[in-house]
Order: sequence, then structure tokens, then C-alpha cells
Amino acid sequence: FFFFLNSSENSRKLYKDEYLKIYHDSLSTTIPGVKVPSLEDFKEEFRRKAVYGFIICSFFKPACMDPVPFDPIKESRKPLEVRASRSLNNGGKKATEVTANMLRELIDLK
Repeated sequence: FFFFLNSSENSRKLYKDEYLKIYHDSLSTTIPGVKVPSLEDFKEEFRRKAVYGFIICSFFKPACMDPVPFDPIKESRKPLEVRASRSLNNGGKKATEVTANMLRELIDLK
């Protein structure tokens, strides 16, 4: 989730392996006594489970990119069709492009 949400596509392309190594190293040293899988096993687990992070990000990233602030009280009073339309259009074309690129990255992990 954080991997896709908090880094740019370009940053992930350039530094994916380095990010994963830094994260793995910090897991290995932060909690003494906890057995952490090898870096290779960790990367494999990331590859297999990245889809879950993508699913969450495909909702939150466009919402974060939308120029209109989200007001849950006002939104809850709108008809379902209006709320659904807003959800589908959050962040505009740029958010659609970003989400499509995240999906391509996810496919390339396989």
C-alpha cells in the first residue's frame, strides 16, 4: 500500500529494489528477536501480495489527487449516483493515468 501510494512511478522504477532492501533491513534490525524472511523471500512475498496494496491505492490515490476536498458529511447526503460518479472521476484524467500505470507495474511484477 505505502509503496504505491507514497512514491512516484519514476521513483519506483529507479529504486524499487533499493526501497525493498531498505524496508527489509529496517524490519530485520528494528524488532530484536523477530525472525524476518530472507530478502529474496521478502521480495517474492511482495510480488505475490502487491495486488492488495494496488487495490487500496486505486481508491485512495485518485481521491488524494482530486482538487475538490472530500467532505464525508456533504457526500453522505448526496444520491448514490452522484457519489458513484464522483468516485469514478476523482483526480480526473491524471489520476486515471497514474492508476493505469500502477496496474502496469503490478502486471510486470508477475
